[in-house]
Amino acid sequence: MKTFGFIVHIDHPHKLVLNYLQLIFHNNAPPSLVQQVWGMTNDSLRTTLCVQLRAEPVACGIIFFAARRSGIPLPENPPWWELFSVTKLQLLKVAATMQQLYDDPPPTYVEVNPQRKAAAAAQSKGAPLGGSPQPSTGTGGVPAASGASLGGDGERGAGVEGDTVQATPPRLAGRREGEEDEGRPGSAARPASRCVVCCVLFVVLLLRDAMH
Repeated sequence: MKTFGFIVHIDHPHKLVLNYLQLIFHNNAPPSLVQQVWGMTNDSLRTTLCVQLRAEPVACGIIFFAARRSGIPLPENPPWWELFSVTKLQLLKVAATMQQLYDDPPPTYVEVNPQRKAAAAAQSKGAPLGGSPQPSTGTGGVPAASGASLGGDGERGAGVEGDTVQATPPRLAGRREGEEDEGRPGSAARPASRCVVCCVLFVVLLLRDAMH
């Protein structure tokens, strides 16, 4: 921006308003006016005055506007703003901008994502989000189990169906585990490894006989 010729440095009127008040009132400025001028100087940052005018016209315009609203007279013969190289047109522009700022309605908050607000309210109340299903309960209010569970002696292979527990016989369970092992990738390599071991033993026996 600076390379293209834009002015990126801005002088704010905060460093001028207090000095201007002391010069106008000969170091006897009313404290209420000083407080009001300082607050209006902060509010002027919500406008575009700092990029439209220099800091001197903005400071003088804020003092002029605050004095008019408070009913405090300022010297006009000679005009006090000419002491700071400011025109009356600039004073009126600053005063009109500040008046428009105060006439605008206060900003209101607009909810961008109402679903998120509703979800947060439901979560604070303890309600489930997204309508997740509740766990079904069996007899006596106990949640019904699904899938395999542990039996009385801690062995696996007990299935729960309704209120009855059916234990899978150990032999059947072992056979099922063996059948599942045959389908694994490592089970196909077991016969080949046994053949390799037998061949090695056979070679060892032949070498031993040859040495004798």
